[in-house]
Amino acid sequence: MNLDLQYRLARPEDSAIIAKLMVQAIGDMANHLVSKEKAFDAKAVFKYFIQQKENLYSYENTIICEENNKVVGSINGYDGAKFMQLRQPFINYLKEHYDFNQMIEPETGAGEFYLDTVSVLPDKQSLGIGSVLIQKMIQYASEKGHQKIGLLVDKKNPKAKKLYENLGFRKLDEIYLLGNKYDHLVFEL
Repeated sequence: MNLDLQYRLARPEDSAIIAKLMVQAIGDMANHLVSKEKAFDAKAVFKYFIQQKENLYSYENTIICEENNKVVGSINGYDGAKFMQLRQPFINYLKEHYDFNQMIEPETGAGEFYLDTVSVLPDKQSLGIGSVLIQKMIQYASEKGHQKIGLLVDKKNPKAKKLYENLGFRKLDEIYLLGNKYDHLVFEL
């Protein structure tokens, strides 16, 4: 299959499709954040934050893949040292609008560039787009001076873990996040 794919930094106007992709990547956790009774709000919440600057899910932290000017995949990543600062606007919003009061464990920290979400539309999966998005974000992190790239992969998703390992990621440890266990994988430059 001959694909005409382009990769670029995201823009605020890409927010609707990126929100769909992020919610697809995060799965049930996205609905848990906005409460089960308001699960339909998850995409709207992520869309709002993608359009904003200086938060975890901002367009500023996202690279997209387009095919014929249509977004088919996205990846989101940021400096782990800024995690708490970037997460705070999101947590504040959830508290204010969804009565969210659960403690969320840190996913990353200083010394690591963190890949938060990577997602490809279902009909474009298994074409290598996710792998290229990860490689593009690793290159981006390297250009920013980072030496270590980290991510979490759900223990119930061995296919994703295998993809990351094939790209050179290795398991560092395990992390609990909102009651679920994840493998913490790292890529050393």
